Amino acid sequence: MSKITGNRSLRFDTLAEGVSEAERLANLPTTTAGQFSHAQNVDHLAKTLRIVVGDESIPKFPRWLKWLVRLRLNAILTQPAKPGIRLPASVQPRFWTEDDISMNEAMDSLREAYQRFEETKSSGFPTHPLFGKLTNLQHEQLQCRHFELHLGMIIPHPNRP
Repeated sequence: MSKITGNRSLRFDTLAEGVSEAERLANLPTTTAGQFSHAQNVDHLAKTLRIVVGDESIPKFPRWLKWLVRLRLNAILTQPAKPGIRLPASVQPRFWTEDDISMNEAMDSLREAYQRFEETKSSGFPTHPLFGKLTNLQHEQLQCRHFELHLGMIIPHPNRP
């Protein structure tokens, strides 16, 4: 785990609040507290939503990791996520684009992925590749914690419009 400092503390009750914060930040000059750009963070959030609804697949996680996160599921859903967790090298490219993308591309991707997430609530989510079978509320809370983490690393410049 690497040390990330300077991130903002956020709390979202709904994923719509997280998407609204992403929209707000997209129109501001920002810096980031992590190794990825603002647009890469937004694109990462879109990619994870596409994975959750079953539009993209990822390599299987080891059983020990699934067991561990499922034991901690309640804490993961209710407590702020901790920054600095490194993904296994085999899955990193599926979650993060190496090249910087434009903010417009990232936001378009996020809007489309969020729309699919909302549509999937009525038809039912596939089994989560890491957390297993989750309710709609659990899926939403998991994504809220994820959005809080990554949007918290995007810091608006003070005293600028």
